[in-house]
Amino acid sequence: MKQKNIFIGLLFLIIGGFYLGSELNLIPYIQAWDVIISALALYFIFKSLPKREFITTCLSIGVLLIIGKGYVDSPILEQLTMWTILVSALIFGIGLQLIFKKKRTYDNNWEYKCDPEDNYQYTGERTEQSYQEDHDKIYATNKLGSMTKYVRTSEFRGGALQNDLGELVIDLTQAELSLDGAMLTVSCSLGETRILIPRHWAVRNEMTASLGHINDDRYGMFDATVPQLLIRGKVSMGEVKILYV
Repeated sequence: MKQKNIFIGLLFLIIGGFYLGSELNLIPYIQAWDVIISALALYFIFKSLPKREFITTCLSIGVLLIIGKGYVDSPILEQLTMWTILVSALIFGIGLQLIFKKKRTYDNNWEYKCDPEDNYQYTGERTEQSYQEDHDKIYATNKLGSMTKYVRTSEFRGGALQNDLGELVIDLTQAELSLDGAMLTVSCSLGETRILIPRHWAVRNEMTASLGHINDDRYGMFDATVPQLLIRGKVSMGEVKILYV
């Protein structure tokens, strides 16, 4: 996860440098939409290639070639139309996909690792939406969708939430906090995560935001003398709302 964030961060810095340089006439002019589309194409290549999703990878490379035609003086590229590039990319992607099987994903592989910094993290890939309660802990992942879950355990001990490009709502108003407290790890990227918490619970929020927003009316306020819910994690280009009901 850290390597992925570093890669995406460096990618945005490089693209921003090119765009700023073009506006200052330091490098040849680059259109804003070309910069944005190129960034998305590179992101999809980086995301799909390790999973062996070759159709997505090849189509993304095709998009880069189409954009590159306008900036690179190449007789070969000039002979290729947009549709020729896209159809060729699709054919190559299908061929590679048939030769190399897509990396397998597991629907119910709830294996987790624990380290001092990130706490509970997924060890395997997840389906688009998955949810499980195990020993008074909850584990939820939501990608490109919407999920709402109501937790009714009488001894809530925490768990892990992961939300990417979607909406995730976790309602804890019908749960009871463990006498030993609980720790909930939250990861939110380009999405919105809402956590509904009973008003009488003591909550300690240690989340961090990177180009994102954390909405918590009690942020920085907690009572260390009573059992508390500790919330840790990161939000990147998204929003986490902690609502007290």
